[in-house]
Amino acid sequence: MKATLTYRNLRRQTTIRFELDSPLTIVGRGASEALTLPGIAEKARRKEAFQVHQGDTLYLGIPSDLGLARKHFSIRRAETESGEVVFFIRDLGSHCGFFLNGDRPPGSAEIALKDGDRIFYGFEFVFNQVPDSPDLQEHQNTPNVPGNQPAQ
Repeated sequence: MKATLTYRNLRRQTTIRFELDSPLTIVGRGASEALTLPGIAEKARRKEAFQVHQGDTLYLGIPSDLGLARKHFSIRRAETESGEVVFFIRDLGSHCGFFLNGDRPPGSAEIALKDGDRIFYGFEFVFNQVPDSPDLQEHQNTPNVPGNQPAQ
């Protein structure tokens, strides 16, 4: 099972879809310690979206007029004993926290995500699980963020 996280800027009516293809994803404006990679620091300063893989972690920097924390929340991918892939969200100590489907999760506890869950922090993300298939095109009606770079 694969998963995507879609950033929705309702005010500007834009969306950006990220594939959650690493065991751990950290989301925030300038979330990555890899800001020294070419072009990433400048994208973070301009508040442009970026994604970068560093080891087993995917860092997502999203555009934000709200001053999103450097590391706002994480999504962890896990596999159950039966082989089912599950995803968990956890706050990373942000000042205001976030809402999951309209409810504020308690503290920094991990919470299992379900297909269609909405994460809100002044802007919205939608979490979707996508069945494994060789061609994800039918499920990707919004563009992936450009500039996906592996850490060097």
